Amino acid sequence: MWAIAACGLTAAIFTGSSAFAAGMPVTANIIEVTATSGDLSATFEEVFPVGSFDGNLLWSLPAPVSLAAGATSLGTISRLNVTFNADPEIDLNFSLTNTNPSLPVTFDILTATIVFDAIPNAEAAASASMTLTQGAGSPAGASVTGKFTGGKCYQARYSTDSLLNTATVFASLDPSMSFTSGLGRSETETLPADGMAALGTTVYMMESEYKFTLSAGDQASGSSIFLITPEPATLMLAALGAFTVVRKRGSCRH
Repeated sequence: MWAIAACGLTAAIFTGSSAFAAGMPVTANIIEVTATSGDLSATFEEVFPVGSFDGNLLWSLPAPVSLAAGATSLGTISRLNVTFNADPEIDLNFSLTNTNPSLPVTFDILTATIVFDAIPNAEAAASASMTLTQGAGSPAGASVTGKFTGGKCYQARYSTDSLLNTATVFASLDPSMSFTSGLGRSETETLPADGMAALGTTVYMMESEYKFTLSAGDQASGSSIFLITPEPATLMLAALGAFTVVRKRGSCRH
């Protein structure tokens, strides 16, 4: 009997995370990038057939994309990758340039919102990095100004409601940066510093976003990861539940 129970317990521990998630994007647009300067605006968006989502989605920009408002150039996206995982997890990676020689441009890079089965007693972790680089031919120095609270450039959010996105902020990361000499500067921030942070609630959705103003002619790149899981105690409860079912049904017999 104990051999039977151990079989069920091991299976439950290794599959516990997926049992709580089964996340998928809730909109057709899996990624959207908007460039704005004054009353000028240009948007790139990638549409994906959400119905074909099979638990993992990795999308990469196949070729550079120019963002322009009429005849006014605002930016170029040279790299853009987004990964959605049903565990659930969102990874985002980008590189872009403000191609206007005289205007600062605000860039907003927003992922689709992932919705998943309720995760009680959820824990989360997020990490984000950014690199600011002086563009070729631009004036000496560069700046990037985060548009979130505290001048941060990146935000990871979750929802405590199963129907409406509460957009509850888990982490605002990567501070505004500037330099007057040299060619670049980088920043990386992680929350928490180690392990996972308890959210103290049940979670149903998640999303990631970068939003910042970039100086004329300069470049910015970044990458982030946002992960939500059940706390270990929740996983153990799932394992014990499977243990009980196995004992009752006599599964895993040899």
